[in-house]
Order: sequence, then C-alpha cells, then structure tokens
Amino acid sequence: MANLPSSFVLPDLLGLLNFPFAQSPHYKQAGAESAAWIDGFNMFKDRKKVEFIQSCTELLVSYFYPTACYDKFRVCCDFMNIVFLLDEICDEQDGDEARQTASVFVSALKDEEDAKSPSPLYTIVRQFRKRFIKDASPTCQERLWNLCGSYITAVSQESDLRAKGTNFDISTYICLRREVSAVRICDCLFEYVHGFDLPNAVFEDPAFTAMYWANVDMIGLANDLYSYKMEQSKGLDASNLVSILMREKGYSLQEAVDYIGAQFEALLDVFNSSETSLPSFGPQADEDLKKYIFTTKQSIIGYMIWCFDTRRYFGPEDGDVRRTLVVKLANGDLDGGVRDASARPGFRAQ
Repeated sequence: MANLPSSFVLPDLLGLLNFPFAQSPHYKQAGAESAAWIDGFNMFKDRKKVEFIQSCTELLVSYFYPTACYDKFRVCCDFMNIVFLLDEICDEQDGDEARQTASVFVSALKDEEDAKSPSPLYTIVRQFRKRFIKDASPTCQERLWNLCGSYITAVSQESDLRAKGTNFDISTYICLRREVSAVRICDCLFEYVHGFDLPNAVFEDPAFTAMYWANVDMIGLANDLYSYKMEQSKGLDASNLVSILMREKGYSLQEAVDYIGAQFEALLDVFNSSETSLPSFGPQADEDLKKYIFTTKQSIIGYMIWCFDTRRYFGPEDGDVRRTLVVKLANGDLDGGVRDASARPGFRAQ
C-alpha cells in the first residue's frame, strides 16, 4: 500500500441526517453506578484501563436509549460496558483465546455453570443477566442470547483471521462486520427499553428488513470512517473497510473515504424509502413499531454524535474534526480518549 497522506476529509454524515436526537436524564446517576460497577472488577491496568474508562460507554447509552426508565437505563449501561470490555479483550487475542473468552461470555449469559473457578468476566456477565431478566420478556431474552452468540462467534473469527494476517475481501468483511459491530445486539434492547415484543411478522417484512440492515450497515460504515485514525495508529486497520478498499480496489485514502460516504448516503435513502413502505401490522404493533423506529434513528445519529463527544477516535482534535471534517493521521497512540476523563460518570482519578 502506498504511503498515506498526512490527512483526509470525512464526508459530512451528520449533515445528511434529519433524525431526532435526545439524551437520557438518567445518564449522570445511573451511568455513575454502572461505571463504578465495571471499574470495580479491575479488568485493565495502566494505559489499557485508562483507555477503557475514557470510552464513555455510558454516554453512548444515553444517546442510544434516551427514553429508558432508570432501572432499564442502568441495565443498558451494564450491557454496553460488557460489549466494550469484550472488544478491548478480544482485540489482543488470537482465535483460540477469543474462543475461550466467547465460551465464558455465552455460558454466563445462558446461566450455565463455569466448570472452572468463575473468571471476572463470567461474574460480570452473570450479574448483568440477573438484572436484565427481571424486566425482559422471554422472547427478548431469547433474541438477545441468540444474537450475542452470533456476535461473539464473529468476534472470535475476526481475532483468528487477524492473528493469521488474513487480508479481508470486501464481501467477507461486510458480512463479518454486521455481527462484530455489536449494532444488532444493542438494537435488540430497543424492545426491552420500551417494554414490548414486536410480532415476528414485523421482522419478516421486506421493508422492515431493508430498514434493519440499512441501520446496521450505516453505523458500521460510520465506525469504519471515524475509527480509522485510531486503528491505523495501532496497526489494527487491516479489518477496516477504508484499508480494504485501498488494498482491493486500489483507491487512495481519500477515494476510499469518499466511497464509504456515498455508500452511507445510499443506505440512508434505502432506510427512508423503506420506512414509507411499511404495511400495517395492527393498531398496537404499529404504535410499538413507531417507537422502535424512533429509537433506531436515535441510535444512528446518537452514535455519530458520540464519536465526536469523546476522544476515543480523534483524540484532543475531536472538536476540530467535527467542525472542519479534516482528520490528521497520527504516528502513534492517540493522546487521551475523552474530552475530560473526570466527566465520565463514576470516573475516579488514579
């Protein structure tokens, strides 16, 4: 691959959206409880722990599920903290190690006994499960367990391919990315937050299916664009669509970025046109579906705003990047990970 330029220009994805945006009123208190809970397990030390703390996971939950009641918001914070924890763990594991992590995760979710002494991860997930099932319907539980199984299997597969130095092709990557991004498992909590189960007919409807996958892929594309600087600085960009397009299609960095921006816009058109094509599923289902779609839109715009409201991806230049869309590439680790670490609920100076 040719030498990279010193910077590139992001497409204005936020400028394309006309979606609602809100924040949860429970962010500060419930987020602090969840932050203190996950921090108490001391899963990371030194720089790695700081990076995890600076991810501002509870802020992302506030943008994803702004209408959740206090107790459910806290559970969603716990779940998102687990997702980020798994991401941090598996990023440094090979396939065999990631599969062991996956086994612990799935066993804890399904309330299966750990044959060995319970690991901290097992304990974390079991505690989340206990809180989640108090208000989650059997249907919601089954969907989440199944989607989490697909998610962690894909994460293990990605770790294996990365350890082997495998070059992803575009189609393989996109299929894997749909699971690894964790969007599907986070979307599974929409019904939990609102307290309903959509009929199976909704999930089987072609218009809804088109919306669903457009949502998943839009967030995935946004993540590839926004995370590229961080991943490139750490040598993890081989599993990023920007690098894959440069390698497979011979695009320059800016051409790859522009291509992803065009794909995002096309998916947004699919999302919007599919929403207007949805049939009626009955009065109650239609009302529930409106709430589901509202939260879907909120998650898309909320994720993108979150990327600029933390320093996880752009370091201390996050404000400049949001204003100018110009991303300057770094030669090493980003300096910091949150605009103000103490702003994270439950953050304790070390």
